[in-house]
Amino acid sequence: MNHECPSYYTEDSPEASLAATQSILTYIRSLPAASSTHAALGTPQPLVQPILTPRFAISCTAPLLEGLGALAASDPSLLIQTHISENPSEVAYTRQLFPSAPS
Repeated sequence: MNHECPSYYTEDSPEASLAATQSILTYIRSLPAASSTHAALGTPQPLVQPILTPRFAISCTAPLLEGLGALAASDPSLLIQTHISENPSEVAYTRQLFPSAPS
């Protein structure tokens, strides 16, 4: 998060946030797999899986969201979760912040 959030959550820059995100993804993916296998896939599954979580649009600038989108596009196995705008004023503010976004 690098916008509209408490200072103790704010990251220095989109680049710093993306570098930290890539670092934790690499670390999590280096952890050992579970001892059991996934029945449908027949392969060992990780005990922990990373999930990309760009909290919600208001808390991220366009450059950070674009970088996270590129990261997700480069890794189809990466799960993604986020909060949506939950009330009319948040929806309006999000549209104001991202006027070129279709939805």
